[in-house]
Amino acid sequence: MSGADRIGARGTFPPHWLAELKARVGLAGLVGSYVALRRNGRELVGLCPFHGEKSPSFTVNEGKGFFHCFGCGAHGDAIGFVMAVDGMSFVDAVKDLARDAGLPLPDGSIANGVRRKRVVVPPAPPGEPEDDAARHAWLLGVWKAARPAAGTVVEVYLRRRGITAAIPPTLRFVPALRHPDGGTFPAMVAAVQGPDRGVAGLHRTYLTADGRDRLRDRRAKLMAGRCWGGAIRLAPAGPCLGLSEGIETGLSVASVVPELPVWAAGSLGNVAGAGLGQGEPHPDKIGARVPSAAPDMDRPGIVLPPTVREVVIIADSDGDPHVGRALIARAASRFRRQRLSVRIVRPPPGMDANDLLRAAAPGDSRSDRTAA
Repeated sequence: MSGADRIGARGTFPPHWLAELKARVGLAGLVGSYVALRRNGRELVGLCPFHGEKSPSFTVNEGKGFFHCFGCGAHGDAIGFVMAVDGMSFVDAVKDLARDAGLPLPDGSIANGVRRKRVVVPPAPPGEPEDDAARHAWLLGVWKAARPAAGTVVEVYLRRRGITAAIPPTLRFVPALRHPDGGTFPAMVAAVQGPDRGVAGLHRTYLTADGRDRLRDRRAKLMAGRCWGGAIRLAPAGPCLGLSEGIETGLSVASVVPELPVWAAGSLGNVAGAGLGQGEPHPDKIGARVPSAAPDMDRPGIVLPPTVREVVIIADSDGDPHVGRALIARAASRFRRQRLSVRIVRPPPGMDANDLLRAAAPGDSRSDRTAA
């Protein structure tokens, strides 16, 4: 959108109504769902979500209602932040914030005449209980107490995996997080954000004390909360968006193709969404069937922003190939029915994107292959 277009769009909303909207929106809470913020005098500071940095130069002044980055110059209010971080138009950003704030749109605004893709909050998949208030309060507490990941054992772990991409603010570090199987360990925690950008779930990767590896004597990767339909946003979405199953797969792609924003879905099932009917008999397992390749359009998995026009599905080839092909076919069919262009990227059999990344960097430790 050009500068002239943005001015025109702003003119469709009365200034007093926009002022009320921004007064209702908690700027710190909005930005804090993307950036780990800490208090520094009258301002909040954190690592900028718009460029890679190791020392925080991004500030939020809630009293004055703006954010500013002294590193890259990004500056704006709550509306501008949503436009930049989610790649939305001014009108769509205003509509999203108004919906979240419970503020009716003014009569006669262009937003009332714009038809936008309906955002569906999907139900939990079969077998997963609905989140209760205590569990949600727990995961929010863990997330808010976590530290920025840069300079911690999380960064040690990711760099040893060959990942050179900037660590996004949706990944944080907890020095000692209790494991459900017993004990406390350092952990990389990732925010699983729902369609409303709120933290709906939490992905945990438990690490060794020095960060050189993930735990091996118990489950290293666990998810909690309402993760179905959400995503770990490794970068702000653009018109073309990469979808990976795991965090390390997504960051590995970002290390090689930094211009492609990637979201990690947490599971291939979340990329594919629910299916219709039964799939074909499994060729290698007697009595088993592969998942149906036909999507149930009423039960989507991951919900994408309306700004996305093309999806790049980043497949892993280190799991059951028959199950993987069926779920990827279902995902591709779903997105194409939503009138999105679809590309599928597959590594060689038995490998994932992180395997390829580390194989291209001789001398890196490759004793522990990631199940991304």
